[in-house]
This record gives sequence, C-alpha cells and structure tokens, in this order.
Amino acid sequence: MKGIYSKNKFFKKFPKIIQTYFQGSEFTQLADVENLFNKAKNKLNYYKKNKLELPISMILFNNLEFSL
Repeated sequence: MKGIYSKNKFFKKFPKIIQTYFQGSEFTQLADVENLFNKAKNKLNYYKKNKLELPISMILFNNLEFSL
C-alpha cells in the first residue's frame, strides 16, 4: 500500500506500508534479527527526521526449512 500516493482513491485513506525483508536460515544469529529490527527502525526514523507521514513498518521474516 502506498498511502496518499496510491492510484486508487480508496487506498489513499490508509497509511503507507514499508517493508523490511529477511531471509533466515538455521544459521541465523540473534545479532542478525537485532539488525533486522534496527534496519526497520532506521527506516521509520527517516520519515520522522524528514517530517513525513509515518508509515506502518512491516517486517517479513522468511525462514525456509529444507529437509532431504
């Protein structure tokens, strides 16, 4: 969703959503997850710093498991 930048009038009523993606694995460390949340926080800080409308921050954590 793009908030006020949406082409569809209906979606202009809703806030923008920004995504932070992470591809986890069995080797993912706690520090990796902390960095993921810091990255999302920094994105929001950019909006605050520039006095832009705050979006909704979404973290997509994909942890694939493979079994052979």
